[in-house]
Parts: sequence; C-alpha cells; structure tokens
Amino acid sequence: MEGQKTNRSGEGLVVALGVLTGAWVLAEDAPLLTQLPEALPKAGYLGSTEVTVRAKPVEESLESTVQGTLLSVVSEGQIEDLNAQDLASALRRIPGLTISRYNPIGSYGGADGGAIYIRGQGAGRPGGEVATLVDGVPVVVSVWTHPILDLLNTDAADSIEVYKSPEPVLFGNMAFGAVNLVPKRPAEAANGQAVLFGGSYSQFGVKAEEGIPLGRGGLYLQGSVLRSDGHRRDAGGRVARAYGRGEMELADHWQVSFQVHHTDSWAEDPGREEAPRPPVTPRYPIRNTLLLGTLENRFAWGDGYVKVYDNDGIARWLQWDSGAGHAFVTRTEYEGYGVRIRQNFTPWSGGRITLGLDDDTFGGHFQELRPYPTRPSPRRLFRNRAPYLLVSQTFGETLQVTPSLGIRANDARYFEDQTGRQFGLTAAWKGLVLHGGHSRSFSYPGVYAAIMFGPAYPDRKWTGLKAETLTHTEVGVGWDAGGAASADLTLFSDKVENALRFAPPPPFPPGFANLGAYTVKGAMGEVRLAPSPRVAVFLGACTASTGRAEIPETPKWTLSGGVTAVVGGGTRISGDAQYVGARNVLNPRFARTQEWIGAHFLVNARIARSIWEGRSGASGEIHVAGENLLNREYSFRPGYPMAGINGSVGLTLRW
Repeated sequence: MEGQKTNRSGEGLVVALGVLTGAWVLAEDAPLLTQLPEALPKAGYLGSTEVTVRAKPVEESLESTVQGTLLSVVSEGQIEDLNAQDLASALRRIPGLTISRYNPIGSYGGADGGAIYIRGQGAGRPGGEVATLVDGVPVVVSVWTHPILDLLNTDAADSIEVYKSPEPVLFGNMAFGAVNLVPKRPAEAANGQAVLFGGSYSQFGVKAEEGIPLGRGGLYLQGSVLRSDGHRRDAGGRVARAYGRGEMELADHWQVSFQVHHTDSWAEDPGREEAPRPPVTPRYPIRNTLLLGTLENRFAWGDGYVKVYDNDGIARWLQWDSGAGHAFVTRTEYEGYGVRIRQNFTPWSGGRITLGLDDDTFGGHFQELRPYPTRPSPRRLFRNRAPYLLVSQTFGETLQVTPSLGIRANDARYFEDQTGRQFGLTAAWKGLVLHGGHSRSFSYPGVYAAIMFGPAYPDRKWTGLKAETLTHTEVGVGWDAGGAASADLTLFSDKVENALRFAPPPPFPPGFANLGAYTVKGAMGEVRLAPSPRVAVFLGACTASTGRAEIPETPKWTLSGGVTAVVGGGTRISGDAQYVGARNVLNPRFARTQEWIGAHFLVNARIARSIWEGRSGASGEIHVAGENLLNREYSFRPGYPMAGINGSVGLTLRW
C-alpha cells in the first residue's frame, strides 16, 4: 500500500457515468406501473413481464412485539437498494443507530473501526452491550466481547431484525439492543443471481448465490468477495464470505437444517490524519466459521426449535509499538458453542406461552507475538445457562388488548447470577396501536476482564466486577392507514447502573471497573407514505438527552429519510439521506478523555435499470450508485476523514 494515491480520475468517471445513466433512464417514455407490490419475492429477482420495486425504503417494517417494544426489519431488497456492502451500511439509516468505521470495505476489529451503537448502547466495549446473532445464535469474538461486523454476512441475509430496545427475556446477557441476521433459505423453485461491480478507490466485488430445491428439502449456496484500496492511504480492506444451507423435512411437522457461515477478511487502520505514520500499517485479519444445526417443529398448537452451534475463529492483529520500536502481533483464538431451545405454545384462545433454555460457553486465549518470548494467556471459558418464560394473552376482537410478562434466570460460572424481567402491554383498535413496556436487563463482564486485567486487581479478583444493568421504560403509539400512510412515536427512558468502563489511574495499574450510573431519555418517530402506487417515502427521527453526562455515541438528533420510485417500465430509483448530530466518542481500550466530532449530513442514491429479460424469469440489470453526493467532509472518529463523493457501477444477472 506504500505510496498509494486516491484514484480521483476513476471517481470522476463513476460519477459522470451515474449522471448519464440517470438522465437516460429518466428520459425513457415507458408506461408507468399501476401497482407497487410490497416487496420482491424472496428469490429477489424481477419478473419477466412486470417490474416490481421495494415499496418501503430504509426499513421493510416497524412491528410492535408482544413485549411492548418495537422491531425494525430490513429486507434483502432494502439492503440492495441502499447499496449496502456490510452490516454498518445496511443499518446506519435507522433512526437511533450510529456506527464507527475506518474503511469503505472491511471492519477493523482491533479498536473502534467497525461497530454499531443503539442509542448509546455498545459504547462501553465496541458493540459489547448489543447482541449480534445469526439465526438466533451469538456470533462474537468472545475473548474481547467484540462483534466484528464482517462476521455477519449481509449478502446471505433474507432480512435483518433490529431490536432497538432491550430484550432481556428472549436474548438475555448483553442484549441492551440486538441485531439478528435471518439467513436465506431454499425456495420452492430453483433461483439464483450473480453480481459484479466496481467503483471508486479500486473497489471491486463479485457475488453469486443459488437455491436448489431437492424433493422434501433443498440447498442454498452463496459466496462473495469484496475489496477496496481505501479512500486514504492504508485504508484498504478485503472481505471473502461463504454461506451454505441444507434442509430437509423429516415428517409432516418436523424439519432439520444445517448451516455453514465462513468469513476471511482483513482491514487496515490508516491512523489519524495528523499523526506520524508508523513503519508498518496496522492490519486486523480474521477468519471465522459458524456451524449451526437446527431441528424445527410446527404444529397447530405451537412451534419451536433446538439449535446446536459452534463458532470458532482466529485473529492476528498486526500493530506497531512506538515505545519499543518494533512491530508485534496479537493472536486471538476464540470459541463459542452451545444449545438454544425454544418452544411456543398456544394452549387456549388468545394465549401464548414461550419456554426456552440457552446454554452458552464462550472464551479462548490470546498471545502477543514479539521479538522476545511471550507467554500465551491461559485458555479461559465462561458459561451462561438460562431458562426463560414469556407469557401473553390477547383479549377482545375489535379492540385487542395483550399484556405480557417474561422472566429469565441466568446462572453464570464466575459472576453473580442475574434475573432479566420484562412486562409489556399493547392495545390495537382498527389501525391504531398503543404499546408500552418495562424491563430490567443485564450485561456481564467479558472474558477480557479475566485474561487481560486479572493482574490489575491484587486486592480484589476480577470476579468482583458486577454486571451492568439497564432499566428500560417505553410507551408509544402507532397508526396505519391501510398502506397509504403509517406512523409511530415512542418515548423511552434508559437507566444504566454499574456501567463497566476502563478506569484510568490512580490507583495503578488501570483496569476495568464499575463506574456509576447514567440515564438516557428521548423519543423516536417514523413516518411512511405512499403518495402514489409508484412512490414510497420514509422519514425517521430520534432525539436523546443524557443530562449532564457525556455518553459516547448518543447524539442529540439523528434524522433519516428515503424514497423509492418507479420512473419507467424497468427503472427503479432509490435515494436516502441521513443527519447525525455532534457527539462524543471514545475508544474504550484506552483511559483517555473523550473527544467530540461534528455533525454530518449524507445523501446517497442508486438507480437500477432492467436491460434484459429472458425466458423462465431470467433477467439482467445494470445499477449505478453514488454515496455522499453532496461531497461533505465528515468522520466517524476524530482524525479519520471518510470518503467524499464516490460511486460504483454494477451488473446483476438473475434466474
């Protein structure tokens, strides 16, 4: 990467091509559609005689759960319309979410170069209070309690579920918020697609997937490779991912499936713009494999599953020690495995009972590889075992009132046992829904406390650390006018106690400690409009107040908007905008003063044009995407400027 320069000529070519393509498609005099379907089929391809579009930009739906909280769902179609190549890009337009990153491609996992934060949660450790799951099982670098975003393969996602409120009963530990990637499954008919694209900063990507039905089951295979030299010197990254799923019906009510998710990626740290460059470029490579077997059942009286998983990986973080004057590698080998059981019952009219048991073991060890001998840390495994119960009952018909009550009892290997509690209430009348909930959640110290900071506590062991707790209350109202318009407004209050943070000296040495309490209060609102069958609009906002406390990643305002429109027989235009207010940020690996970064406003767009339609549903599409179209200067971290106006061009073949 030495001596690399920004590819301005390539960037200009992409933007110019985008403008010309947009003018061409807008000039087309093709007949307009008379109907705008909700979403594409799960296969995700255009029909042979009629063009369909995603009707809801940014999010597919905002659903009120039986727990009285809200669930945002981002579909496969929206991931594509947002031109999102990873989880951070797919979710950053959701009100209340902020992200951090260093690179256009790749998540730098060694610090805060790739993380998501939900109303400030996740800033204690990079993402550590936010559960990241694939099909309901945790995927995290378990030594550091760090969810590397590259490990959640958005190319394999049928949808992404975002729980902006805590879910202490269903997800348990480390679920002050949650993101669950729902993988694709084989369809009834064979289908697939291939995507090739390139863009600014030598960005290149190729993706392919295929669904194969096989009698009472089927296969789904997917693979992708993404690469970029980066918008700055030493800001490159590469992500290679593969996903496979096989499933089969064992009987009328039983199905078994097996999944393999593999990621091999690396990302560089370009460093602060004003800082001297080290002799070596810091790089964070990681390989991860998730194996997941599931036995599902579906009966008239209920449904459920048993999931057995194993998630292993290795990271070799290359760094430069300026004090010692040499490079070194932090080698982390981590593992996580367990069983998750859940069964839902509907024993009487309107009643629903959910019984579950999670048994998770996670940990590993690390070693710093230096020119002189160093000892590896001992292999350390934590374990959480937690049964849980959630009960709800719906009363009435025209006016439906549903109270719910849930509890989870967590037995931890080294820490004090915790109880998660949740109460919810929803009331629905025609298109109006009132929802509210109150909960108590917990988040334990991670394996990092034992491995890295055990010697820092000569007078008290690391087992003396307490779990963070979050008391959450929310109340909201939603309204749906039958598809033409819908809206929701929610007020929330979060009180965190025993916040686990890195504590500077005195006394020496520094280490992790429970550093008091703080409160975040605010409101979130979303509006969806369909002014015509060809246009759909999304508007969202979140405001948060932290009082006198300066809580990282909690801007006073986040605003977002999006539009999807059909402007011709085979043309789809998607645009989105986002405003994130000024906020302070903190790399939680270091005990230093928090730093503020300014607000930013971004505008992005994507145009897709059908260029070929063949037999049996086969089709071809060309798409042009542009990001930061106003060429604003902005950053997610102090001294780490992000890319100016940039774009990409791609071709998609579907069958």
